[in-house]
Amino acid sequence: MPSRLIEVKNGRATVSDAVKHFASALSPLGLAAHALTTVGVCTTELAQLHIEKKRLLVQREVALAVVQGYEGMLVDLFNQAKADTQISQVSTQAIIASIGIVGEAARDMRLPTDERQVAMSTMTVFTGQLLVNNQSNRDSWVKLGQVVNFRLAEGSISALRELR
Repeated sequence: MPSRLIEVKNGRATVSDAVKHFASALSPLGLAAHALTTVGVCTTELAQLHIEKKRLLVQREVALAVVQGYEGMLVDLFNQAKADTQISQVSTQAIIASIGIVGEAARDMRLPTDERQVAMSTMTVFTGQLLVNNQSNRDSWVKLGQVVNFRLAEGSISALRELR
């Protein structure tokens, strides 16, 4: 951020050689020449810095407004998708089949990372939907375990039985 008139050395601001040279040309002022020149340069730099700060604050506000607008659009999209999901009675079999598909995609290292992340996020949603749709249907748990390839699915079913 320093200009050509100010230099930063060892964490301290100093005037440049050009300012020192100019100050030495003001010989009638004697020792005050350097100090007065430094005051003038600092005053100018502080004014420029104030202008730059204002510009950055405006940029920040604009960027924040853009982010907030995007957030609002995402919330609207999320709420609409959630409402659509509740309206359509999705069958347990369709959810289990979809979990199998996204499970394979999540493990497929040939896919780009962002696609695998989408698959993982989707699997979480599908699994939650399956739980909501079939809280008391133990067979769905076994099918889910087979599809996602959990070896301990039977142990989970046994544990659920014990909880009841």
